[in-house]
Amino acid sequence: MDKEKNLIKGGGGALLREKVVASVSREMIVLVGESKLVEQLGKSFLLPVEVLPFAKRTVYNELKSMGCSPFLRAGQDGEPFFTDNGNYIIDCKFEGIEDPARLEMKINNIPGAIENGLFVGRAGRILVGKADGTVRELP
Repeated sequence: MDKEKNLIKGGGGALLREKVVASVSREMIVLVGESKLVEQLGKSFLLPVEVLPFAKRTVYNELKSMGCSPFLRAGQDGEPFFTDNGNYIIDCKFEGIEDPARLEMKINNIPGAIENGLFVGRAGRILVGKADGTVRELP
């Protein structure tokens, strides 16, 4: 999560469902460990993109042209990982995301990209769990 309360979600592969739930919620309350607070998104965590299996090559090529290193997420058996919706996840390694809102829209405009893990302008209250077991709320 960056200082603007933008975050990357979807490490477990449910990013589309999480974003749907967030979009209909009155407030998205985020519980996060201190290690997840970053100056800039994309430097520490991969950005997942949910993709129609049919369109994986097209989406992969478009993502690569955006300056990231994309790769198809694999399951424990080495086969492609499937989301709850039966789609693939392409994880993207960026060296930093300068404009999360712009990138979110740009990725979602790729035919075959269903959704991405950028949650921009959705977070309400942020509760940060600290190593000593206490919790603080971000302003």
